[in-house]
Amino acid sequence: MIGKTSGKGRRIGSGQAAMDFMMSYGIALLIIGVAVYVIFQIGIFTPILAPNECTAASSFSCRYYSLSSNGLLTLDLSQATGGTMNITGVACSSGINATLNRPEYGNINVISETQGNVTIYSGSSGVIHVYCYNGYGVAHGSIGSTFTGYVWINYTISNLPNTMHNINKIVSFTTQYS
Repeated sequence: MIGKTSGKGRRIGSGQAAMDFMMSYGIALLIIGVAVYVIFQIGIFTPILAPNECTAASSFSCRYYSLSSNGLLTLDLSQATGGTMNITGVACSSGINATLNRPEYGNINVISETQGNVTIYSGSSGVIHVYCYNGYGVAHGSIGSTFTGYVWINYTISNLPNTMHNINKIVSFTTQYS
């Protein structure tokens, strides 16, 4: 006889078989759940909600840009204005002042920050480092989170008198903190 039955027609040991079945599938489901959790934490299924994008004003081009989690923007900017450009001030802000077309936060007068003057020859590029600001101060962010901002420069061009300072918004960008 393969298995004894009880008086009610059930096999003795069927409870043990059911328990073994549930434990096997329970452990398998637990392993699958942990694997899915790890994959989501790594970010494989997280879509990029805002693409990395840099739009420069006429005669300018973004060659490279990166925003670190401490709010420091590194921008490799090229220009083709026909003259040598001397940048004397830089500002980066998450907003635009509604009345002056200047930064809403941070370096609102577009004066020089920590780096000295940057000279960019026509048809060439130069690297600018500037901290970006939002309504809370320097725009810190966690790696992978998105920031949208604008860059203004205060500059003179070699074929104009030195007193001719121009302050223009030259770049708008969306990027992720790195």
